[in-house]
Amino acid sequence: MKAFRFAIWGQAFWLLLALGYNLISGWCLIQGQQALSPTNPVLAFFVVSAVAWPVLWLGLNGNVRLYLRLNWFFICLTGMAAYTHAGAYFSDDFDRYASMTAWGLALLINLLGVIAGILGSWLGFRR
Repeated sequence: MKAFRFAIWGQAFWLLLALGYNLISGWCLIQGQQALSPTNPVLAFFVVSAVAWPVLWLGLNGNVRLYLRLNWFFICLTGMAAYTHAGAYFSDDFDRYASMTAWGLALLINLLGVIAGILGSWLGFRR
């Protein structure tokens, strides 16, 4: 039970990092600078919230069956984002990132989400 809650809090930590990254990216746009990544920060903020909040709520309230079903969306979202950011390194999209650091943070944040999501599903399934 404690390990499962730890994984849920890992997903909550990912959510804070993802929302913070997108807020900073939006702030850069408002200031007339380049966004941190090619992702639309406003759209990303709402998509991340729409997927993560229900998953977190279900996990923290012990509704493991629904959590396991919805968590696959969370894993797909973070997995696709990590894949997209990793692929940008090898494509022409890499120059659309504000810096190498912005690219690295985007990749690491989403890899953390994938790991926390898979860990949450594995531990939830074992309960």
